[in-house]
Amino acid sequence: MKLYPLPAEKVTVCAGVKSPADAVALLSHAQNETGGAATSFELMTRICIDLVLKHIPNTRDPMGEAHAVYVLMEFSSGQKSGLRAQIEEMLESALNKNLIEDAVIAENEAQAGALWHIRHSMSEAINGEGLGARHDVSVATSDIPAFLEKAGAEVTRIAPGARVVAFGHIGDGNVHYDVVGPEGADPHALDDKRAEIESAVYDVIGAFNGSISAEHGVGRHRRDTLAKRKNPVELEMMRAIKKSLDPQGIMNPGKML
Repeated sequence: MKLYPLPAEKVTVCAGVKSPADAVALLSHAQNETGGAATSFELMTRICIDLVLKHIPNTRDPMGEAHAVYVLMEFSSGQKSGLRAQIEEMLESALNKNLIEDAVIAENEAQAGALWHIRHSMSEAINGEGLGARHDVSVATSDIPAFLEKAGAEVTRIAPGARVVAFGHIGDGNVHYDVVGPEGADPHALDDKRAEIESAVYDVIGAFNGSISAEHGVGRHRRDTLAKRKNPVELEMMRAIKKSLDPQGIMNPGKML
């Protein structure tokens, strides 16, 4: 465990980009230009913004024009070091390289909080569209664009008209990949397609050597799926570790091992 001092300066930015590939390129650009000062880097597709505006009161579009993909970035410095000027230079160079289409910088904590409120409201906003099919997966950051493309093609094949709501922490490859029914459809429109969609998305994850469970854990819902998709040797190693730490099976029973 490593302790870090509270940041003396923070800058929050929302940028509009053309594609997930540009978002990944922007991450590399931002870290290189700021010496690794980016401490948060979140991707949201346009439908994410639309659903928040639809279902969450007192929210507003973060930018004047719509963009295909949005990146919410936060930069931190342990000392007062002119971070704002550094971020402005980084954004200008990103614009010149066509990595971004536009960007806004939060001028105060209230504006920064409003931007983060959009991101933190995503799950609640999606709930307003019905259960659909929910996934908490991860792949290498560089594979995120290809994963989104291939998984999206599978969703369209299985459930034409279904909408993919993708967002997450692309710095560590974590993608919340949720699928909801067509606009205006019954909240249960995907009930009979859910298992097939989940299996197809997990197949794509497997092709990229990713994980079907990222930050939210396995729980009961993914327990059987994990058992089918994990290498038996890996499962035995996990069981051995579990048994050594919890020989009586009293910690979080029935969830995974």
